[in-house]
Amino acid sequence: MTPLAELLQLATRRDLTGQERQALILALRASAQEEAGAWIAESIAETTAETPIEPELAAAMLANILEEGRAAGPAIQPHPVRRLFTGSKWWAAAAVVLTLGIGGWLWTISNRSLSSANTAQPMDVAPGSNGAILTLADGSKLVLDSLGNGLVAMQNGARLLLKNGQLAYKPGGVAGNEAVYNMMSTPKGRQFNLVLPDGTRVWLNSASTLRYPTTFSGSERRVHITGEAYFEVAKNSKLPFRVTINDRVEAAVLGTSFNVNAYENEASIDATLIEGSIAVAATAEQPVILKPAQQARIIRPSTAGNQSGTKVVVQEAAIEQVVAWKNGVFDFENMGLEEAMRQLERWYDIEVVYEEGIPRIFFTGKMSKDISLNGLLKLLEEAKVHFRLEEGRRLVVLP
Repeated sequence: MTPLAELLQLATRRDLTGQERQALILALRASAQEEAGAWIAESIAETTAETPIEPELAAAMLANILEEGRAAGPAIQPHPVRRLFTGSKWWAAAAVVLTLGIGGWLWTISNRSLSSANTAQPMDVAPGSNGAILTLADGSKLVLDSLGNGLVAMQNGARLLLKNGQLAYKPGGVAGNEAVYNMMSTPKGRQFNLVLPDGTRVWLNSASTLRYPTTFSGSERRVHITGEAYFEVAKNSKLPFRVTINDRVEAAVLGTSFNVNAYENEASIDATLIEGSIAVAATAEQPVILKPAQQARIIRPSTAGNQSGTKVVVQEAAIEQVVAWKNGVFDFENMGLEEAMRQLERWYDIEVVYEEGIPRIFFTGKMSKDISLNGLLKLLEEAKVHFRLEEGRRLVVLP
């Protein structure tokens, strides 16, 4: 028996000391997840005398176990919230979660079989992956997920290098006098990250675009974003970093980490500060200065062209949820059904439609984004939501 399996067995008996608890967390994070997931599945099967759970469900449980130390106090909910998993079975995994102090996130499964008619689909959709399309200044396009490591292009004195799914710009030679602009775009079902010429790192979520120069010159560093991106800005007090969001909102920083969510099918544009300082301004509005863990929410005009409806609201942000996409996690904490489905549309490259009579539903729960669509739907059905996956990557939400 491996040390990890021994610690997990102690956890199910609630016999872990404080040091063993920390050792288990470190072991889970450092080990191959297949080992821990397989142990959870086998332990559950032995203690319930039922068919072992699918690997996707074990992986989802494990992803939740790795989320250490959430506050245990009950939250006040302004509306009914459907937890993804309620029930008392699968106690082995639940005991591990409880031992690690994550009592509010029990990944348990109810007594009935998960193989319901609504989720027994003859087809499945794989999760998204790393990839992007790079459009160079001359209009040529490179599909980055089809290329191997190495030199991608030479532009304006800089080398574009692809290594292990990341694109980086390396200055070299003599830069041209005129800046040229590239555009990186991620289709649905893809995300990517790159290092800009100044060392700034950008993670681009699905269905997003980033327009940027191959070299920063003049008095500022400016990029343009649509969709969603996470920035870790390289510090340079002489060259402020400015992000133009959907051509109507601007964020100005010197060196900081922040997230921008500007999808056109969302009700607002959200700029969330992780650390540092940032000034956010909407059209014809004075900029607001954010502190870490604050979010500037720009409410879209109620009608097209009605800029008078633009409003900036500063509020406290749920940082863990905001950056969950970058960390490979779906975080549905207190999230409405339609917002959650929009995330699925972008990650799985599907179309979601709704039958009549769908109740107003809010979720709470987390899971890995590496799970297939059917695996995810089986988990969501524990919140009494039903689905039908049809040809053409069409997902129907049923009452």
